[in-house]
Amino acid sequence: MSDREPFNHDPPYDLAVIVDGAVFRREAPVLLVFRDADGDWQFLSGRATEVADAKVVAFGEIMQMDPTLRETVGTPHEHVANRAAWGDSWRVEPTAAYLDRTDLSLNKNS
Repeated sequence: MSDREPFNHDPPYDLAVIVDGAVFRREAPVLLVFRDADGDWQFLSGRATEVADAKVVAFGEIMQMDPTLRETVGTPHEHVANRAAWGDSWRVEPTAAYLDRTDLSLNKNS
């Protein structure tokens, strides 16, 4: 399997992933799942946030918090899975295309 192919199995339970504070505190659902070029994962609410508010948790913990995230396990490197609301279908696209059409400016007044 090349490093650009999606997982066909769950990553290890204890794999470190990044979540934003709103997700960590369970104030908001995960609406964005980024997988970077190195295969690292970020599970984000889509809310404006500070980098200092990010938390590192185990992959297995985030899957337990929201079992619908299992649908994103096949997200390839340099892609993002996104949905408008919890329970909606995931849309997977290249990260560059997503960022080109989306304003992810930090520190917006929400």
